[in-house]
Amino acid sequence: LFITLYNSAKTKPSIVQINLASCCVVPPALQEFCKQNDIQLLTHNDPLDFLPSKKLHAAFGLSNDSSTFTYKWITRYLTLLCCRGVIAAKGYILSAQRS
Repeated sequence: LFITLYNSAKTKPSIVQINLASCCVVPPALQEFCKQNDIQLLTHNDPLDFLPSKKLHAAFGLSNDSSTFTYKWITRYLTLLCCRGVIAAKGYILSAQRS
């Protein structure tokens, strides 16, 4: 999937992160592709459902029996200081919908 996305993107990414929770080893084809295209390959083990409904409601200060919020998408970001590998900022951005 990443290789297809990379090949069709106008602005090419220089870093890709994959979740090792679903597999124990980075696929060799992805490793080779990243090496050939000078892409930094990072791994993480974030839980797949890191924002359960109770936590989402708590973030909005709502009790569980009030309006229902569901998230449509979530993205994780990480900002590194150039050439140092020091994390400057990290967090999540999400789009939630009240139903």
